Amino acid sequence: MNKKFGKLILVFCLFLSLMPLNAFANNEIKLWIDGNYVESDVAPFIEESRTLVPLRVISENLGLDVEWLPEEKQVIISQGEDYFVFLIGENFYSKGDLKMEMDAAPKIVDDRTFVPIRVIAELFNKEVNWDNANRTVVIGSGYNFTLQNKEVTP
Repeated sequence: MNKKFGKLILVFCLFLSLMPLNAFANNEIKLWIDGNYVESDVAPFIEESRTLVPLRVISENLGLDVEWLPEEKQVIISQGEDYFVFLIGENFYSKGDLKMEMDAAPKIVDDRTFVPIRVIAELFNKEVNWDNANRTVVIGSGYNFTLQNKEVTP
């Protein structure tokens, strides 16, 4: 092997070993809901410019009730008298006889149901924003974009 090539590989490996681990985690999407970062065992993801999150994570953190109807592949999300029906793979949701279109459909990935976060949060009167610098979905109020951008990790 050429000595110059060997040295180049050695320098490259040394450079990679000195990089902080969180430099490789920057693609991970974080959730911030009503004052706190939310942990999830399954990471949210972006598909066609829409962020999808595990249904359990969003429902538990927004205080929503969820009913799964496996035979119909339907999810019913409710809070008090308000309820909405979502069909897996369909770009609409229903409230009673009304059907409303969505940009992204709920889907099942590795036996977990993912839903479009903006639609769910806004249905239950929560403000939704995106902090691109920190790849964070911000739900609710009180998030300080300026302070968060100075932090390396949440």
